[in-house]
Amino acid sequence: MRRGRRVLAIVLLVVLLAAIAGVVAVRSLLSPQRFTAMLRDQVNAMGLQMQLAAPASPSLWPHIAIRLNGLGLRRNGTHEPMLTADEAFLVVPWSGLLRGEARIEKLQIHAVQIDLGQVQPWLAGLDRDNAGSTAKLPTIEAGVHVDDATVLKGSTLLLRSLSLDTGTLRPGQNFSLAMQARDADNRPLELRIDSVPEQHGAVVSLDPLELYLAAGAPPSLRLKGHLRWSGGAQVTASMQGILALEHGDYTSRIETQRTSDGETRLQLVVDGAATHMNLSLAPDDAWHWWQRISAQDGSALALPPVLGSVRADELDLGAVKIRGLLIESGAPAAAGSSAAAAAASVASP
Repeated sequence: MRRGRRVLAIVLLVVLLAAIAGVVAVRSLLSPQRFTAMLRDQVNAMGLQMQLAAPASPSLWPHIAIRLNGLGLRRNGTHEPMLTADEAFLVVPWSGLLRGEARIEKLQIHAVQIDLGQVQPWLAGLDRDNAGSTAKLPTIEAGVHVDDATVLKGSTLLLRSLSLDTGTLRPGQNFSLAMQARDADNRPLELRIDSVPEQHGAVVSLDPLELYLAAGAPPSLRLKGHLRWSGGAQVTASMQGILALEHGDYTSRIETQRTSDGETRLQLVVDGAATHMNLSLAPDDAWHWWQRISAQDGSALALPPVLGSVRADELDLGAVKIRGLLIESGAPAAAGSSAAAAAASVASP
């Protein structure tokens, strides 16, 4: 009996020593400095600077990963952060680790805050710097996971409690993205994207591309079509589907337009039983219109910032509802002055 206990104790000791040796070996193979240096080089190449509140450290549970504490990104030459996160994990594949490769399999970001007021000028700078350059499809090995995120524009809250998951992004393979969040008025928002990305020479295409956007119950927008990116800000898209509201469905079509001054606008056509809209909207205006649609009671379609034509038996202008409406406009109207713009342009059809 004593001999058996000794053998068991020796076996347990060997297993414990092997486990400790394995942990030490894995931690030495991880080499956080190597991964953070690689990531910093990639970030710098994009015109950004990366800061960490503390040196990166190895993490062995539940995945082998590099832990980034207090991650921050900002544009070159600025002090305001574009992105901050309590922590992020660079999940490392076993195969790459054993071969000594600095490969990142998955990116997990927790408690992140994104300022679109800083993102937009950074994207504009990329457009200028990459004008005339060719498009290249990025690769995501095993996806990105974000939770408890907040999206701001300056001091204005846009989205909170945001979670996002993506699948593998590779040419010729199905790609999926799922996002859930709440807007500033605590309304739920859901976005799903499914597509098959391809690299065709200097052009990246998403064809077919399916998009689903919903705010809890109706409204919801379901579109199918394609998108092509030719580098820089050269994006063309054409999609059609259904805008579903509580009081009925609208056949919808969205196409991108590029103005002479380089601005991207959305050409939107909406057809319902008693409403027809043919509009040109800036992306920000389209988002604000969606928020108005989500907040209304469903009795009539809300009026967007108008650049185009609107014909409707009834239209929702917030505090005022107008019946028998025809609007034709060559200049955008601010959402807050919709009623005044409509009153100046109303004619009975």
